[in-house]
Amino acid sequence: MNFILINGPVETLTFFSNKIGEELINQGHDIFIFKMDSPIYSLSGMVDYCNQSSSVPILITFNHMGLSGEDYLTDKQGILFFDEFEIKCIDIIVDHPLYYHKVMNLCPKKYIEIFIDPEHERYSRRFYPHIKHRYTMPLPGTSYIEHSLHPKKIQNRPIDIVFTGNYTPPTKLEHHLTGLDNDYKSFYYSIIDELLASPDTNLSTALESSIKKELGNVSDNDLASAMAGMIFIDLYIRFHFRGLAVSTIADSGIPVHLFGNGWDLLKCKNPQNLIIHGSTSSSGCHEAIADSKISLNVMPWFKEGCHDRVFNSISNGSVCLTDHSKYLDIYFKDRYNITFFDLKKIDELPSIVESLLNSPEELQKIADNAVSKANSLMTWNIFVAKILVLCKNF
Repeated sequence: MNFILINGPVETLTFFSNKIGEELINQGHDIFIFKMDSPIYSLSGMVDYCNQSSSVPILITFNHMGLSGEDYLTDKQGILFFDEFEIKCIDIIVDHPLYYHKVMNLCPKKYIEIFIDPEHERYSRRFYPHIKHRYTMPLPGTSYIEHSLHPKKIQNRPIDIVFTGNYTPPTKLEHHLTGLDNDYKSFYYSIIDELLASPDTNLSTALESSIKKELGNVSDNDLASAMAGMIFIDLYIRFHFRGLAVSTIADSGIPVHLFGNGWDLLKCKNPQNLIIHGSTSSSGCHEAIADSKISLNVMPWFKEGCHDRVFNSISNGSVCLTDHSKYLDIYFKDRYNITFFDLKKIDELPSIVESLLNSPEELQKIADNAVSKANSLMTWNIFVAKILVLCKNF
């Protein structure tokens, strides 16, 4: 089979695309990589690839890259390149679909969405019924190459606890509210307060409930449009709990190694315990995890699915310390192949970390059990195999 993959401006998404490409090649398939930083050159190559391929290629992309109305992929009549060549398009959406409300009506004719959280799939089915094909499965983790060759035992890892990911102070997000009057701002913050008090509530449930309390019954079209304008709330909650988890551990006296942008802006009582390494690549994150005993994860408000940080932690031999989700509660067991904390009891994080660090043998057992579980649930080989089944049945 022939496939088109896209390398775009977001490093993590390009990394995912390249991992899929590697696995497709390993399984005997052919790929073409469209590079968005040189679209005209890539477009010429893609036309040749489509014309010369033995079968119609299949596009695999992330977060609507190439499907967002890019002018170089749309002709003067508004026809998408992928429709012109009758290309099947698989779009792996790793954020909540409300982020892509404006482009959901631009989908090609042969289109399937893959989500990483079941609630995201239900949201799309309800608000974008013109899209007929959907599927949910988590993204795999990736093992750092050195860890694959020479894995370090827990006791030999120099970092006690690591977090890989960016941070933005919630107050820095208020530019999203520019142009709104005080009543609207108060409305937004009332939803934030609700989610802070009830962190088990998923985003769309809280948004819909608040909108209907304020406006009464509204159509699904109007509701989807309104929720798409509330991205600020998702970002605020995400970074609030991310920062709170890290600062709670650091303020207890435990150093936390941080890989990602923005951590110098985190306010805490003991900033000397924030070991800030700055921005790095996906591979750099995997390397850091492979040097760490514990890898902290705070779900980006995925209440039913799984974030790839969980599988990245496990794939690199670190014990994943994470808040709950339905997926994780079904497939993993606390202190057996994962370690959980509760967002409602986040002050317990330091004691959980201390108990783990004081039990290196238990840590090693948890890490080993997790690898076995993850290898049975989701690897890049399994992920691509599932995509190939979708391609054949679609």
